[in-house]
Amino acid sequence: MKKILIISVAIIVIGGFYLFLLSQISESISIELNQQEYQSNDTITPIIKNSNKKSVWYRPGCANPSWGLEQFIDSEWKSIYLKEQSGNSCVNPLCAPAIFELHPDEIIKESIQINNICVNSKPGGLSLGRYRIRFRYSHEKSFRKENIIYSKPFEIK
Repeated sequence: MKKILIISVAIIVIGGFYLFLLSQISESISIELNQQEYQSNDTITPIIKNSNKKSVWYRPGCANPSWGLEQFIDSEWKSIYLKEQSGNSCVNPLCAPAIFELHPDEIIKESIQINNICVNSKPGGLSLGRYRIRFRYSHEKSFRKENIIYSKPFEIK
């Protein structure tokens, strides 16, 4: 009887600690879009919000915004690599990779002009199709475990 009581108490303590940890690192990162359907001259402005009780860390690409873009091609999502466009050429900025902190209740709001961005090193903007925003982050600055969230799919018509 004493062993059963000890085991029961241990299970309750471990379970309570586990629930406490889950509440501290709840997955409350969200991506909202300014529209669900775009035209070729529109601007995409996703808003990424950290509603967690703790900060998370993210690593934007050197030439990309803080978020990534994927296009639905041949029945699967494929990464699209964005670069700044200057006139009819793509700009390759020199930079070192960095890790940024996204504090609780902080947002990231960065825009791209659909028809004025280099896609996979080609100027001219995004083509018609179905896309989604991807955001990679970690609960640890060391990025030992990376998390990925996606926006709802949207269309460029």
